[in-house]
Amino acid sequence: MAGAIQVGQAVDLTPCELIVAGSVQEEVGLRGAKSLAVATKPDVAIVLEGPPADDTPGMPAAESQGSLGGGVQIRLHDPSAIMSPRLAEFALETAVSEGIPHQVTVRTSGGTDAGSFNVANEGIPTVVLGTPARYIHSHNAIISSHDYFAMVALTLAMVKRLDQSKVKEFTKYF
Repeated sequence: MAGAIQVGQAVDLTPCELIVAGSVQEEVGLRGAKSLAVATKPDVAIVLEGPPADDTPGMPAAESQGSLGGGVQIRLHDPSAIMSPRLAEFALETAVSEGIPHQVTVRTSGGTDAGSFNVANEGIPTVVLGTPARYIHSHNAIISSHDYFAMVALTLAMVKRLDQSKVKEFTKYF
């Protein structure tokens, strides 16, 4: 097929080298993410996730952090990882400047592959972007295509804005 991108083919979309990968066994110890972080040694990790939508009937509204139709979730914290503050701020600034609907979450339960990336190697600036889903871990989860496309748009906008100087800002300690 002419013009199609093949698996493993390099594509010049950004001034950075972009690695896109999937991992396995998140629910049993983040095993795939641990191997992936060591093997790829990324400068930045953007973890895409299907976090719980807290607007499920019966969920107390005071505990709700995300809902279907509210946009991409930008996670700041969960029990497995504290996201890079500068990278999270970059995600928020990008969402606002691009007009991408978003929700900010601080989870008190659960975890993601970010738990492996943020402590791998010398520490990798990491953020989680998610498409909220009802009934996760069941045979049928429900998402909003609006939220999914917001997650894709934010991911692409962030990647297009990343360059070496921006990446260095995420690990500047002084």
